[in-house]
Amino acid sequence: MSKEKFFNGLKYITDECVLENTKIIFDEKEPNTLVKFYSNNEYSQDAVMNSYLYLSHYTQFNDAFEANESLIDLSMLDKTTYEDLFHNQELDIPCSYEEDKRCNFFWARFMYMTIFDFMGSVSLTTSDNTLNTLMWSHYATDKGFLIEFNKTSLLGSINDDYSMIFFPIRYVDELKQFNPLDAKYGGAHGLYLSLIGMKSMDWAYEREWRITCSRKSKNLFIPETFLKPKIDGHERKLFYKDCVNKIILGSDFFNNADKSGSIPPLSYKLSDKDTEFVTYLYENYNDRLFLCDILPYEKSVKRALIKIELKKTKGDNVFDLIYHF
Repeated sequence: MSKEKFFNGLKYITDECVLENTKIIFDEKEPNTLVKFYSNNEYSQDAVMNSYLYLSHYTQFNDAFEANESLIDLSMLDKTTYEDLFHNQELDIPCSYEEDKRCNFFWARFMYMTIFDFMGSVSLTTSDNTLNTLMWSHYATDKGFLIEFNKTSLLGSINDDYSMIFFPIRYVDELKQFNPLDAKYGGAHGLYLSLIGMKSMDWAYEREWRITCSRKSKNLFIPETFLKPKIDGHERKLFYKDCVNKIILGSDFFNNADKSGSIPPLSYKLSDKDTEFVTYLYENYNDRLFLCDILPYEKSVKRALIKIELKKTKGDNVFDLIYHF
């Protein structure tokens, strides 16, 4: 039976038997649009050209505190529960309870973290952050780009083979340890939500909304870590269709191209590795392309969105960039 829980400002429902019934409760109004920032590299280009979002394993998060095993409070862990952690998974106990306790329950924490292995998360933000300099600098370096999605269409296009929760990150002043042995907090499933649902207030500028998924059939593959080899499984790709509102290029997106002309329309000769991607944008999103440029405004400078259009005039790898002010 699902029960409502509270921990450190996070409100959620857990089901002791069914992880799919475990979810975060929030009061915020869901945004109409969601935004994903990308660096301009081969992985990002492949994601756009093949219409998928990458489902990150928790070891791939950029915040070292997030889903960190040190956030697990094991002060109530007794010998019987310790041994059950391994027996329930039909695993050999790597060391005695006493030995692991002297090592701050290294192996017990490892076992609790296995609940995250077959999960994957996508970090998104809202359209309010489209002109946020920190977001551009941290996630796209102005040489990258962002995609704006229609939220309803994006979530609606996710394959039924996935169990999904969608929620806003809760930003807190203090990251508190979670005790999975205290029943009032919802056990291992409550631990799962607390570790993926909260971040330090330092990250509040991100205004993050997150999609977290697991597969109902074949598990997602687990990337290699210092303790475990890669474990094969389903690729960590969450495919979508018919939900892209616009693609916004960073102000320095074309900096690596050979430019000709000093006033618009400027002409860019692209390298072989960028030609395929820009051609894809030209053929599929030319009516929804924008540039996040830095422009003078009332004796200061600000970021601004400019509608742009790509035009081929001088060969397969040369594009004119036309501004529509």
